[in-house]
Amino acid sequence: MRSLPLLFASTALVLSGCATTPSGSPDQVATDIVMALETSDWDRADDLFAPVSQSPEYRERIYPVLYDAAASHYANGETQLAAPILRFGRTHYPDAVALREALLYCLFIERSQANQANEAQMAEMEDLLVELDERGHTPAWADLVRTQLAVDRGRLPDARESFDRFLAGWNGQPNSLLVYVEDVDRYLASH
Repeated sequence: MRSLPLLFASTALVLSGCATTPSGSPDQVATDIVMALETSDWDRADDLFAPVSQSPEYRERIYPVLYDAAASHYANGETQLAAPILRFGRTHYPDAVALREALLYCLFIERSQANQANEAQMAEMEDLLVELDERGHTPAWADLVRTQLAVDRGRLPDARESFDRFLAGWNGQPNSLLVYVEDVDRYLASH
C-alpha cells in the first residue's frame, strides 16, 4: 500500500479536525437533522450528523429527538415523514433496537394501507426482521408482518403458519391491529 503524500495527509488531518467541531448545541443539530429529513434531504442530514457522530454527548441527545419526531409524525398519521427519520436512525445508531422496531411497524402500517405490495418496502421489512431476530428483540406482532410478507410473496402456507403463531401470542394490543387481523383472517380462510 502506498503512503499518502505528506501534504495530503496534513490537509486530511486539518479537515478531519474541522469535521469534529459541532455546528451547534446537540438539540439544535438534532432539530436541523429532523428538518432536513422532513424535506427528504438525506445528504444534508448526513452532513449535519457527521461532525458530531463520534461525540457521545451529541449522539445521546440526538437519538431521542429523532425518535420523538418520528413518533409524533406517526401519531399524526404521517408515516411518510416518520419512516425517513427512522431510517436515518437505523443507519446512524446500529445498536438501536427501538428504532428498528418502530421502522418495521411504520412500514407495516404503510403496507397495510396500500393496495399492492412494493418490492423495496418488502425487502426492507424482511431485512429489519432479520436484524431484530439476530438481536433477539423481535416483537410479538412481527409474525403479523411475516404473514403479510408471505401473502405478498404468494406463500400462503407460510402466511397461515405465521398468522397462527401471531394469534397464539397476541394479547390484543395494539388494539389498532384488530381490523387488520380480522381482514387477514378472512383472507387466509378464503384462500
